[in-house]
Amino acid sequence: DLPAGLCVIPRRHRELKQENIECGCSGLSYLSNTPSETRAHRQVHRRAAQLLDPVPNARLDKRLEKTGQLIAIDTQAPMWMQKEVYRRAVKFKRDFRYDFVQWAGDDVNPVKSGWHGYLLPAGPDGTIAGACAFSKVQPGPRDEQWTLAWVWVAPKFRSQGLLTAHWPGFIERYGDFFIEPPMSDAMQRFVRSHGTEHQVAYLNHYEV
Repeated sequence: DLPAGLCVIPRRHRELKQENIECGCSGLSYLSNTPSETRAHRQVHRRAAQLLDPVPNARLDKRLEKTGQLIAIDTQAPMWMQKEVYRRAVKFKRDFRYDFVQWAGDDVNPVKSGWHGYLLPAGPDGTIAGACAFSKVQPGPRDEQWTLAWVWVAPKFRSQGLLTAHWPGFIERYGDFFIEPPMSDAMQRFVRSHGTEHQVAYLNHYEV
């Protein structure tokens, strides 16, 4: 016998709970239970984690061994070096919530003329502890030719004298360079201890 009717019980719809999550590592916000946003965050988070806990870099180690000093990374430098500076410029921008990245290049385009970047090694194995960038695109308020645009060092390598070791060399090459404000408390303390008289005089005008 054929059934008189067919009763279909629909599956009960379960509404996914979504919340906005802000990742302290990557600096990104994303919606939970959203596959596309979760995948995008996972990629950015992985790259950010590599900056916070870097591993030895054989290519940088080889170059440092050959030159014996920091390498000015300009528009002619290998793209892998420019890319490493750019990644840290992005991290600096996210950490301090600036509106734009202070590096005139990106992952695929060489930095424009008038910019010099430096990768700060943590030791003899080429581990990249941080980076900084100088620019002469816009003169300082007293017509300084070069400006220190930013410095970013991974938290685990801070207060270990990495910037201190290279500061005299930066002053020798770039003179009484201007330091882009605002500056963190830590950077202000550093300049008071290691900056030139000219640089220290500017501190009274900085707003954190």
